[in-house]
Amino acid sequence: SYKLLNDDGAEETRYGLVDEAGKININKAAADVLEQLFELTAQTTSQTASDIADSILDWVDEDSDPRTNGAEDGYYEGLAQAYSCKDAKFQILEELLLVKGMTQDIFDKVNAYLTVYGNGQVNLNTAGKYVLKALGMDDTLADKVIRYRRGNDSQEATSDDNIFESVETV
Repeated sequence: SYKLLNDDGAEETRYGLVDEAGKININKAAADVLEQLFELTAQTTSQTASDIADSILDWVDEDSDPRTNGAEDGYYEGLAQAYSCKDAKFQILEELLLVKGMTQDIFDKVNAYLTVYGNGQVNLNTAGKYVLKALGMDDTLADKVIRYRRGNDSQEATSDDNIFESVETV
């Protein structure tokens, strides 16, 4: 089972498999996509979202030059329990808890929308509203995409569901 927020913002429990391609890959995402996702799901301030996004990008890049709001070895090695910046891809989502600005509360709110799997392309047929919005869709378009996918009965995972064959059909 897994929990997610439905269109009304209420928590919903679902049972079954989860398509990781319907999530944002933290190893491949751009800063603005990550920022938007943190603001939407964890209701962080834009500054906190920017700090975390830049720190994620610094965590995965191979250089030791911190981004404007990010962190590299200098920050992490100055902590009471010092460690180095990984400078490599995340292998599991829980590694996010090592990143500057990430708290358990923020992680708990955002982890259902993130993945370390896949090539970074998001599947429009399985992405939730927050993921669609983080990718740049406005509320109206995200709602239309989800309504279309649900088909005539307005229920997900039923026989009348629609799928997008290509981005052009959106």
